[in-house]
Amino acid sequence: SSSSSSSSSRTADLDDTNSSHEAIRLRTSSSQIPPHAVTDQQSIEFKFVDYAPRVFAQLREQSGISFDAYMRSLNAHDFAQSGKTTVSEGRSGCFMCFTPDRKYIVKTISRAESATFRRMLPQYTTHLRARPNSLLLRVYGLHAIHSHYGRLDLMVMRNVFEKAHKLHARYDLKGSWVRRAVGEAHQQNPSKVLGMDLDLHEKLILQEDTKRTFLENLTQDSEFLRELDIIDYSLLLGIEHLPAVVDQDVPPSASSTAATADLRRVVTAETDPSAHVVEMDGMEMQMEELEMELSDSWDIAADTTDARKAETNDDEHSSAESGLQEVAQQDAELSVRPMSLEPLCGDPTDPEWLGVMISADGSKRYFASVIDITTTFDCNKASERCMKVHVLQKDKAGVSSQPPKWYSQRFIKAMSALVE
Repeated sequence: SSSSSSSSSRTADLDDTNSSHEAIRLRTSSSQIPPHAVTDQQSIEFKFVDYAPRVFAQLREQSGISFDAYMRSLNAHDFAQSGKTTVSEGRSGCFMCFTPDRKYIVKTISRAESATFRRMLPQYTTHLRARPNSLLLRVYGLHAIHSHYGRLDLMVMRNVFEKAHKLHARYDLKGSWVRRAVGEAHQQNPSKVLGMDLDLHEKLILQEDTKRTFLENLTQDSEFLRELDIIDYSLLLGIEHLPAVVDQDVPPSASSTAATADLRRVVTAETDPSAHVVEMDGMEMQMEELEMELSDSWDIAADTTDARKAETNDDEHSSAESGLQEVAQQDAELSVRPMSLEPLCGDPTDPEWLGVMISADGSKRYFASVIDITTTFDCNKASERCMKVHVLQKDKAGVSSQPPKWYSQRFIKAMSALVE
């Protein structure tokens, strides 16, 4: 009987992911509306929609987050009072910010992104239940605000770098190599400017059991996304030098440099889809434009972004988690947390320490999560790939966009080559 009850409860929860939401209507007087806003109404009605509230509550509970703690993090008064709540506008037009306690990131997303994530929410929930140590980015809330001015969709996500004291480098790694280098901008400012696959000149040196667990989780997550026809996801990686070596310049070793130089060879050897290419396989997805949160960071990267814009237009379909890539480049001072008695690495089964690893020699700490998980391989992606490969003559095995099976195989091989 209890088993039947549990099954019914779980079915109801999964149904909740597709259809259930709660809405609250609020009114504000015209005196509270900005002077430049023109309206004939005496008051404006706002409707706040909370999608799948029971499901997200369970996801938060699974991560050890109580309702009260979650609401304290999202307290509007604290947002207004905190000088550390940084708001950034991405090139795609989205806005994102840290919560005052830096536990979460709140990001505006497109309506299409919201719909895609709601469609995959039942499978996403089931996957995290079965694999609580999954490296998939944790999403803790999905909302919409309707008003006289239109609709605003919001996503609340875990801040992958919450436990970092001061990150020294950040990377977005897809396993592809066509136009996957930032270059000098990242080399000059690796803590602010997000690097890509060909900017990473070192391997992750992990203990054998840590390496095995890391690759097993990545493999399971990639295969899960493949089943949903998801592509263009990436590994968001942060590297922090621990105190003993924080002021030392650590040049890339010969083997580290070889990791990047061999990326094409290692991946192509087993995943080159050249024998299976079909004309309508699609073109490479436009890679996410680097977004500098501060004007000085933007100036540093101007040459890189201008060159990229000259070759291709921005992709309007940036995925729901791409805000992490933009937020990760905020003022470095906001990423600095004083060293405390907090352990350098906690229990890997503790949700707060998901994706946090210590290098085998104890000199570095790594933060990792799989992000950008709402892009499907559809007709648009197929036509994009076709244009990139057959018109622009790009390497078909190295462009970012691939059919889900090939994308997953290449991603896993590249991540396996990254660690030793």
